Amino acid sequence: MIDYTKELQNQLQELNMLLEEANNRLKKSWNVEEGKLRVCSSHGYPQYHFKATGEEKTRYIPTYEKDKIKALAQKEYDLSIKKELESSSKKLQKFLKCYDVNNIEALYEKLHQGRQILIDTIIPSQAERIEEWYRNNPGNNNTFQKDADDDNYFNASGYVRRKYPDFVLLNVRKNKTIYWEHLGRAGEELYAVRNFDKLMKYERNGLIIGDNLIITIESEKMPLDVDIVTYKIKEFLL
Repeated sequence: MIDYTKELQNQLQELNMLLEEANNRLKKSWNVEEGKLRVCSSHGYPQYHFKATGEEKTRYIPTYEKDKIKALAQKEYDLSIKKELESSSKKLQKFLKCYDVNNIEALYEKLHQGRQILIDTIIPSQAERIEEWYRNNPGNNNTFQKDADDDNYFNASGYVRRKYPDFVLLNVRKNKTIYWEHLGRAGEELYAVRNFDKLMKYERNGLIIGDNLIITIESEKMPLDVDIVTYKIKEFLL
């Protein structure tokens, strides 16, 4: 199964950032009355009525006081969105404390080997998925000489790799195959044109840059940026 922990943590971070923005907006609107803004229509035009918190009567606000109407509507929205963001954040935090998809696979992995051989698992184990991926992605298909530094770098990062056409990699957590194409002589016109054509062919065959295809580029004047490589590994492969 795919482990969505990283995506859920990113979602929680986004919720908390939005909550902080809502709180900042409310701080700036401290002098705007709190209450309920009611909007209705008369002859096809909106009309605005406002009932302040603690008051019994609703008062009409003429449309020429548009700045006041806008401020009231904005504050009411910001209060509502703050409440919803707080609720969603708390629910997600509670879920993340209990969520561990690895427990499902661990149920089988913890069994005695003698028991494992008797069982057909409901989902393939991680080892089985990796083994199948190796069968479907045989190595040594690249016509270029292996780059030992690249091999060592990918292996040290803790995920499965195969070279074809440059690298074919498995994101084990997402069970997703990622293709990595390195353009090492991008400063040469003929090389660049030939590889742009290759990239277009990739897209026609379902390899989309930024999804399942990663591109790194360097030239004689601009060597490979290792920080960018590291970022792409964290973003797409871990």
